[in-house]
Amino acid sequence: MKPALILSTIILFVTLACGGTTSIVTSTGTPTSAPAPGMPVSTTSSQLPTDSSRLWYLTRGDEKSDQLWGVATDSQGNIYTAGYFQHPATKTFFDIVIYKFTPGGSESWRTQWGGKFQEKAFVVAVKEPYVYVAGEANNSLSLMDSEMLVLALDMNDGHVIWKFNWGQGFGYQEVDGLVVDGNHLYVSGGTTGEKTSGDTAILKLQRTDGSLVWAKTWGTDKFDSADGQMVVDKDALYISGRINGTNMLTGGEAVIAKFSKDTGDYLGHRTWGGPIFSDGLGMTSDGTFLYVTGMTLDKGSGGQIFLLKYDKNLNLIWEQLWGGKGGESARVAEVDANGNILIAVNTSSYGAGKSDIALLEFSPNGKLNWSQLWGGPLVDSVHGMAIAGDFVYLVGSTENNSQGLNDALLIKADATTGLFPQP
Repeated sequence: MKPALILSTIILFVTLACGGTTSIVTSTGTPTSAPAPGMPVSTTSSQLPTDSSRLWYLTRGDEKSDQLWGVATDSQGNIYTAGYFQHPATKTFFDIVIYKFTPGGSESWRTQWGGKFQEKAFVVAVKEPYVYVAGEANNSLSLMDSEMLVLALDMNDGHVIWKFNWGQGFGYQEVDGLVVDGNHLYVSGGTTGEKTSGDTAILKLQRTDGSLVWAKTWGTDKFDSADGQMVVDKDALYISGRINGTNMLTGGEAVIAKFSKDTGDYLGHRTWGGPIFSDGLGMTSDGTFLYVTGMTLDKGSGGQIFLLKYDKNLNLIWEQLWGGKGGESARVAEVDANGNILIAVNTSSYGAGKSDIALLEFSPNGKLNWSQLWGGPLVDSVHGMAIAGDFVYLVGSTENNSQGLNDALLIKADATTGLFPQP
């Protein structure tokens, strides 16, 4: 149910959405807007994108709500996105939608997938010749009765090769972290236990057929969830999320936890923030250090985003906050080829609309190198991000010029300067 984003929706007055009709806009690379007065930003105006004419954005939308959450690229620079849209027939439940686009923004294929009830996709990973998509599938009319869902698709034509479902049978489950490593898939997310309202779940699957190797759960007697991304190295799995919550929407600390890659056994964890609400919604690594981002109500004014740097023994090295009085949230971070950390942010403190998208770059020592804004007068939201060479792809939703309540959104921006196409 994305509890942290439900909360950030309340804070930011954001209506979230999912995918369907078509629009594509290219740009000469003119920045969207100058930084707002007082905005915590450092920019270098002399920097220019590698090829600014190649920046673009596109939308997909039907008459209801459309949204993209996951994005990944392949070795040829093609882009794969996944999310969900309200089915035109029922106009209530959501179905999963997956797209493949060329580097220039042309649609190669579109796959719609759904059953009797509701399905949503939150993450995408590519290991050629497969595309893996994961999220949740409902088992009944109740939105709190679901299982983790993983799909494997042929990257050439988008047909589904296999599907995998997992749940404990006690309530809501979803996938938020997905990593392909060798012959296996590692999956993380949230699950409802027999006696707990929320726990972390981590699974290991065979990559070729989706068969389960093992499944582990971990948590306290309060609400816990692996809401964020997952990092896998040669020895361990690292997840980010929330622990010790009062319930799905309130309380808790951000958490980073470490598990054995071979067995899934718990190896340790650290917490940050709390007790009002802090959630580690995104995590990435440069191979040596771990970076966790998310949102907190425990520091600053309104919802602030945080960036934390840990070593792999889970020792905190530094922390940074970013945001204004309007409220911010972030659920994705990536490290570029130079070791800088990019964060995609939803902000209502800065920009021209009700909620805009901000892209931030931090150096490995925690310095904010630059930030850029993108958005129109209504709500624009970002949920996922992938870096491919000199470019960064962001996915989310937009209310601006939408076909319905909101449209799915894919943006191609410059990864070295944060330069966006014109909205």
